[in-house]
Amino acid sequence: MGLGMKVSALKIRRIDSSREDIRAAMAELRRRLSPEGDVVSEAGRKRTIEVFGQPLSPARVVERICREVRERGISAVLDYSRRIDKAELTAETLRVPAEDLRRAHARADAEFLAAVRRVQLDQAVRHGRAGILGQRPPEEIGLHSLRGGDVVGDHTVIFAGLGERVELTHKASSRETFAKGALRAAQWVVRQPPGLYDMQHVLGLK
Repeated sequence: MGLGMKVSALKIRRIDSSREDIRAAMAELRRRLSPEGDVVSEAGRKRTIEVFGQPLSPARVVERICREVRERGISAVLDYSRRIDKAELTAETLRVPAEDLRRAHARADAEFLAAVRRVQLDQAVRHGRAGILGQRPPEEIGLHSLRGGDVVGDHTVIFAGLGERVELTHKASSRETFAKGALRAAQWVVRQPPGLYDMQHVLGLK
């Protein structure tokens, strides 16, 4: 690929669209990829058997955990934390400190905040304020888009208070910037063990 990266072979199932049974083949593929399907890695299957005693599908795993949490409450949460995450927690240590919550809220994006409030983003967002006076309600998130000229990426987060406001702005003058970031992330992630990462890991901020 010209980047000095080693790429493992991919096992991709091929479906010939000229086959007479193409509809059945596509239906089976959709079923396997649905929440009811069984498309999991071998490591994931072994871990499921280790925790639950049988090779449950992802949907069955979620159903069992939710059912036991409903029936047993906090004891089920602590039990699954130990069995799945290898985390020894108590009812006291399970509670997230208020300062951690404040920091997480400050870093959260608009879509995440809307989800936490149990509101769909398209219902919480308001584009523009024409004819609307007064304070913005707490569940509302104001978003505005600027498209014009050679603008490729101007982003501003505004914390507006009474008598003052704080603005954090980023301006990109070329889409090449985003492409370089994607390549840097790709070169970084192929050297990491399996896990969940974001750009803060790539930039060494975590």
